[in-house]
Amino acid sequence: MNVYATVRKKKGDIVSDLTKDDFTLEDDGRPQAIQYFSRESDLPLDLGLLVDTSMSQRRVLDQERGASGSFIDQVLRVGKDEAFVIHFDWEVELLQDLTSSREKLQSAIGLIAELQMASRDPDDSQSQSPGGGPRRHGSWGGGTLLYDSI
Repeated sequence: MNVYATVRKKKGDIVSDLTKDDFTLEDDGRPQAIQYFSRESDLPLDLGLLVDTSMSQRRVLDQERGASGSFIDQVLRVGKDEAFVIHFDWEVELLQDLTSSREKLQSAIGLIAELQMASRDPDDSQSQSPGGGPRRHGSWGGGTLLYDSI
């Protein structure tokens, strides 16, 4: 089994000079020998971007979308890292499955604006999600399924 660890100082700085002897590994309280130890700083990332589209976030949704887009542009290394996008409120919906395509991820983030526009008519029980499926309540928000989205 591989165990990956990132160690930070109290102020958030990454500690990069640790050795195998700086770690203790236990399984069910029993010490285990560390067979192999290496420092990896360039591992590929699999990221999940979960965007809260509940009513409590309605006024800041544009900022959420902007921050999400900036995060993808600044963090995702094309051809190396992958990410997916989920929005959640009273339902959880996968907007983009795992991909390394910034374009697909940015498009999924853009769908969040469509969610907001589709939610403007709370009496429209036929409103649809950006993926084309019906939205159960026709309105957006009213709850948060954060733990379900995770």
